[in-house]
Amino acid sequence: MKIAFFVDGEENNAKFVRDALIKSLRKQHIGINSINSQSENKFTVFDCSMTGRQFNVALTINGVNTLPCNKRMIEDHLILAASEMKLLQMPKQIDDPKQF
Repeated sequence: MKIAFFVDGEENNAKFVRDALIKSLRKQHIGINSINSQSENKFTVFDCSMTGRQFNVALTINGVNTLPCNKRMIEDHLILAASEMKLLQMPKQIDDPKQF
């Protein structure tokens, strides 16, 4: 079995979100056998077990760390793509990507 979580980074960094999920899994008595993180903890796969069953939990956190935003969310990717396609000029600061 595989379970996936897709989370907006919002104002939390990837480590905070990943650690919160680890705490939640343990609170539910789910054993974490191994953790494999990639891309600055924005993609993590947990090999888990509970009541003798093995399964994977994948965590993907949206957001582009290189953008000058206060929050991290899926809109970051759209802003970056529009900038790279020369459809907009990247501002120095973006308070809320959804308002941009």
